[in-house]
Amino acid sequence: MKYIFALIFLSFSFSAFSQILNIEKARLDSLEKGRAYRINFETKFNFYNRSASSEEQARFTTLTNELNAVFAPNKHAYIALGNLAYTENNSETILNNGYFHLRTNFNYKKRWSQEAYGQMQYDNFRGLSDRYILGVAIRWRAYQSNKLTLAIGSGPMYENEIWRRPNEEGVEDVSFIKLSTYLIVRWDISDNVYFNTTFYHQVGYDDSIDAARNRLSSNTNFNFKLSKFLSFTTSIAMAYEDKPIIPITKFIYGVENGLTLTF
Repeated sequence: MKYIFALIFLSFSFSAFSQILNIEKARLDSLEKGRAYRINFETKFNFYNRSASSEEQARFTTLTNELNAVFAPNKHAYIALGNLAYTENNSETILNNGYFHLRTNFNYKKRWSQEAYGQMQYDNFRGLSDRYILGVAIRWRAYQSNKLTLAIGSGPMYENEIWRRPNEEGVEDVSFIKLSTYLIVRWDISDNVYFNTTFYHQVGYDDSIDAARNRLSSNTNFNFKLSKFLSFTTSIAMAYEDKPIIPITKFIYGVENGLTLTF
């Protein structure tokens, strides 16, 4: 029996990091490792008072829920991912975002497979009130060995988003047909060093500006096995949007470093 203690000593991360979600972690953790059934659900609720002085009260409330489930009884795989993050300070909302993603991977063990997916998402901090997508894709496992896996997927998707401009009334309600493409690399560099990265690109033409809108996102993970019991992990997430619907930061990133003790 294994007990794992993760000691996170540096973390600059984003829940629901960008509009493009990375669903490959669930696939790597389960399907690529031969696990046909997997479900993780985690919920956290914190309420505390940490004030600088008696005159300046600070009451924080945080709520986090996370779902990660994979069901692959036969030749098809079903993936469900969910996340909700809420933080409040003195009744003022600081963070409020979440998503729910459903995906089916038909014939996932074959070199060529098919995918269908749907997603709901919101991120009030960045002005995204609602996002809905429906899509399909063809997935090609271009190369697979004991140490290296390379996969590419691409297909059309429908996207509807509702954005709120900061300090302005009204919303921007937009819909697009986009081409969504991803590239996945998993490489066991040695017996002690493991690497995986996922790159996403979504592009759609917007008649209102007579130009294409591009979104790019990547998630890269390194795992260094320092000893039989100790590992060091690094995760780097980046996202870029060339023509945002509303004026927001075009490029965002997150870095997580941690130690994992297993015994």
